[in-house]
Amino acid sequence: MGLSSWFQDLGVPWKISIGILSGVAVVTSAYGVYTLYNNHKSIDEKKKSDDSETAGEAAEKKVLVLGLENSGKSTFLAALAQHDSPVTSEREDSQPTQGFHVVCVSTRGVSLNVWEIGGTFQSYWPNFLSDVSVLVYVIDSSAPEKFAESKDALLAVLSRESIKGVPLIILACKQDAKGAKPTQEVESFFGLQELSASRETGIVGVEVLASGEVHGLEEAKELILKFCAE
Repeated sequence: MGLSSWFQDLGVPWKISIGILSGVAVVTSAYGVYTLYNNHKSIDEKKKSDDSETAGEAAEKKVLVLGLENSGKSTFLAALAQHDSPVTSEREDSQPTQGFHVVCVSTRGVSLNVWEIGGTFQSYWPNFLSDVSVLVYVIDSSAPEKFAESKDALLAVLSRESIKGVPLIILACKQDAKGAKPTQEVESFFGLQELSASRETGIVGVEVLASGEVHGLEEAKELILKFCAE
C-alpha cells in the first residue's frame, strides 16, 4: 500500500484535506497523523516486497523538505501540487505550517512522497529522517540575517546518522524579493562545496514570477529525480 493510498483510508477526524489533481494527491495534516503513520509503517513495510512486484507500480521515494519558518517551503509544495497552474496564494498571506504537509507526485515511473515539516517543529525533525531519499533544505534568500541560524539547523540535521550520505538540495527561495542574495552567495555561506565531500549536493534559485509561475521548480524536480535514481 502506497502512502497516498494509506492517507485515503484514514478516518475523517484525522485528515484535514485530501485532493487528487492530475495524478497528485495533496495531503495537509496535523502533527498527530505522524503517530498513526509511524504505527502503520511496520505493517506497510511487510507488504512492500509484494507491492514492488506489482506490474507497473511506481517505485516510492521519500523527499524531506525542511527549513526555517517562512522560508518558502509551502510555496514549493503548492507549486508541486498545482503542476502547470500558477501559484495563487500571496506570500504575505501564507501561514506557517502547523505540523506537516505531504504531496505525492507520480512521474516517470517514480512516486515522490514529499514531506514538508514546519519550521517551528525543529525538535521533531529527527523523527522524520528515516528512509529519506533526498533532503531538500529551503532558505529565504532575502533574509541573510537568518542565514547563521538556518545553517546551524541544517548542520544539526546532517549530523544525524540516519541521514548520512543522503543527497542534499538547497532551494534559495524568494530570489525575486528585495535584498535577496544570489545563489552563489547562499552556496558559499552554507558551505555546499564542503558538504559535497560526503553526499551529492545541488542548489536551485527559486522565485515566484508576476504570472504566478514558480521559476526554478522544474530544475528542482529534475534534480530530485536525478538523485532518486542514483
